[in-house]
Amino acid sequence: MLALADEPAWGHQRVATLPGRCRGVLLASWAANVARRQGDGAVRRVREQAAVEASRLPDDPGAGGWFAVETQIRVTDAIVALFLGGDRAALRTPLIDDVRHGLGRAGVAAARWVGPRRVLAAGPRAYPYGYDRGSMSVESDRRATIIRCEGPAAANPTWRALQVLAVDVAVELAGGTPSTRWRPAGEAAFEVRVAWR
Repeated sequence: MLALADEPAWGHQRVATLPGRCRGVLLASWAANVARRQGDGAVRRVREQAAVEASRLPDDPGAGGWFAVETQIRVTDAIVALFLGGDRAALRTPLIDDVRHGLGRAGVAAARWVGPRRVLAAGPRAYPYGYDRGSMSVESDRRATIIRCEGPAAANPTWRALQVLAVDVAVELAGGTPSTRWRPAGEAAFEVRVAWR
């Protein structure tokens, strides 16, 4: 299996060629979360690095709006470059913190009650709510769950890292200790295999 940080980030022009949009819920409170961890000037630095103005991405975009998937990728790349030493895998800790913060105690308790297998099984139904291009499928057996993501954004290493880490975060918040691996499954597809205890 390949490491999440092996491929360099795409430049802004290449990322701009990706079609598709992501829902605001996937970017909710991004600025507050960055400021909470990195200080008041951090949001400005992320916007400058990502070349994303407030008119294209509000500090709190709300759950229902649609934003270019390139915006999600560019903001993530900026956060990784500025605050995580260029290591996409280091996104795991802030993602867990952000999701836990966003769900609140009741949401985390519900995820634990449902458990990892059922949380992951909901992925294909939830995917079209988050992205307007691509697809996700899930297969489970007694030992592991395999999630397959396909679509234009799946070619981008940062978008892939976000999806792989989302699986890891979902399992942990649902009460499991994940062992997650991924592998390419074509030019614009990849598979994530996750087991937990």
